[in-house]
Amino acid sequence: MRKSEIDVKDAEVSGLRRKLEELQGVNLGLLKKLSCCSSEKESSDVLLTVKVFDKMLRDVFSLCHKFTKVLLHLMKNAGWDLDLAANSVYSNVDYAKKGHNRYALLSYVCLRMFQGFDLEDFGFIQDKSVCNGHGSISKCDGTVYLKELKDHVSADPIEILRKNPTCEFSRFCERKYQQIIHPTMESSIFNGLDQNQAVLNSWKSLGLFYELFVKMASSVWALHRLAFSFDPPVDIFQVERGVDFSMVYMEDV
Repeated sequence: MRKSEIDVKDAEVSGLRRKLEELQGVNLGLLKKLSCCSSEKESSDVLLTVKVFDKMLRDVFSLCHKFTKVLLHLMKNAGWDLDLAANSVYSNVDYAKKGHNRYALLSYVCLRMFQGFDLEDFGFIQDKSVCNGHGSISKCDGTVYLKELKDHVSADPIEILRKNPTCEFSRFCERKYQQIIHPTMESSIFNGLDQNQAVLNSWKSLGLFYELFVKMASSVWALHRLAFSFDPPVDIFQVERGVDFSMVYMEDV
């Protein structure tokens, strides 16, 4: 790789890190607001608004974009045909521009990160029910999720994984990683790593990739906790393929 190409990549990495710091600043501002609240009701008044939910949702999508960009770069460096990869996700799509096949992978990442979002604990624990306001289940108390949200945003997610590798968030990260990165993809992208390593060790070995994945997972985890803090919890829906575009429900990418 020529020096000019290295400089470009360094600039991209620096830009992504700056954006991550901006998102961390938003979380810090939210935490400061919460710290000023003297009661659960005041905390609810600060967090349980459409404005806060929309802001956190946009942060999730921003991090999904950044993670997908790095994943595409790794796939390209590993010799993947990105057109074939996109076609395996959504077949027979005519993209307006050549680079738009990246949206297929972005959709792939988002769908897997949000899989189980409408279920308590993302459905990772067996015999959990949907918490949609039409019934009561053990943990479907908004105050429980609100407390979990406050605890989560007050900590560094990477430190959470380091200090408590068996906690719910750590298991969530591991499961989501396995859903996104197929073993074939992993062996191709990380073929220079020791194949005897545990699954998570591979992505933890790549600084920016690991950092972006954890930040993305953390943002989805926090949004899920916020969604279940509402009464009733926020619903999620998926637009089926072939549905006409609507400015009300869709974003023009």
